[in-house]
Amino acid sequence: MSEFSSFFNSIAGDRRYLAEHWANYFASFIGNGVFPLPSVGLQVIAGDVGTSVIIRAGRGWINGYFYENDDELTLQIPIADGVLRRIDRIVIRWDLTERRIFARVNSSLPASNPIPPPLQRDADAWELCLADVMTNAGATVITQANITDNRWNTALCGIVTGLLQQIDPSFITAQFEAFFAEMKVQISEDYDVWTFNIQNYFNLYTNLVVTGYAEFSQKVADLYAEFSQNVSDRYDQYSTDLNNFFSMFQTNTQNQFNIFMSLLNGFTSDSQNAFEAFLIWLNNFQTSGTNDFNTWFETIRDILDEETAGHLLLLIQELQTFAPTEYIGTITHNLGRYPLCTLHKAERAAGIGGAGEGGAGGGNIVTVPAEFEIDAFDRVSVKTTAAYSMCTEVYKISETEFGFADPDDPDNLTSLYLTIR
Repeated sequence: MSEFSSFFNSIAGDRRYLAEHWANYFASFIGNGVFPLPSVGLQVIAGDVGTSVIIRAGRGWINGYFYENDDELTLQIPIADGVLRRIDRIVIRWDLTERRIFARVNSSLPASNPIPPPLQRDADAWELCLADVMTNAGATVITQANITDNRWNTALCGIVTGLLQQIDPSFITAQFEAFFAEMKVQISEDYDVWTFNIQNYFNLYTNLVVTGYAEFSQKVADLYAEFSQNVSDRYDQYSTDLNNFFSMFQTNTQNQFNIFMSLLNGFTSDSQNAFEAFLIWLNNFQTSGTNDFNTWFETIRDILDEETAGHLLLLIQELQTFAPTEYIGTITHNLGRYPLCTLHKAERAAGIGGAGEGGAGGGNIVTVPAEFEIDAFDRVSVKTTAAYSMCTEVYKISETEFGFADPDDPDNLTSLYLTIR
């Protein structure tokens, strides 16, 4: 074992120092790694074309020797294996034989779960790993998602921070990974609870709508019955009052006429002529008044009996035709979740599943009133209005579409189709 010291002035050439002496000197207080400024120094990013990567400008330090890349440097990744994956390691290599530091690509053997190639670190060469690139089977491009940045990994590369040491972020990354794993489980559990609650709210909403519709229909029916009874009672009372009034009017008029006639019996012929003219006017007035009264009375009766009551009855009947009370079938699906369902009909269509959505005949797509009952995770029972109760033949069009046809209708003119999502 020998001793060595440096650096002293030379006298007559007795103190000569080599590059390796200076390198050993600097290595004694400057650790290996990548210089931290700029923060993207020697970062590996995806290349612009094909399976290439780019090393950004930056500086490094290996065993007392300085390395600098003053511009973006493109490295070509070898052609991907057609069947297996591979890890390509991007390194800067201190090579004592070649007397330089340079960047290059070290590739692993292709495998289903490839292992990164080892770093050479001995007296002849020393490598720092800037990044690992996962090259998938048959890959023709490299994306940033395929690149793992190893500059902060002190076991593979490290950051030059000053005298003798590097930044060791392993405890930070370990803490973050533990936090991420915990949050991933928590988020997954929260999502499952949210999905369960949404389904419950949807079922509750469906039940409330169905129950509310039944209650509304009953209330409308009760109001109609009460209104009809009130109108009938009022009409009868009004007819009775009018008949009594007319009878009293006729009686009073006849009495007045008789009194008037008795007064006229003693008049002269002129008075007789005037009286006859008055009789003609009175007769015309009676006829005109009777006609006007009958016309007015018929108008009032039509309004009460037909327009109001009849119109309300039609509205009730029309509402009842839209109630989804008729069961037409059950479908089984493979969505792997509870579906959202819609029942449609293609107007003037010749069937379902032909040329174009909703039937070969084209036409407008209209939504049909329906009620859906989730029998199981993969089964849905369908009810619709009485107008489509004959569409009981169920068949599958696709993973998200099912048809309901009338078995007695060969032209499928009354077919429905159900979409799930």
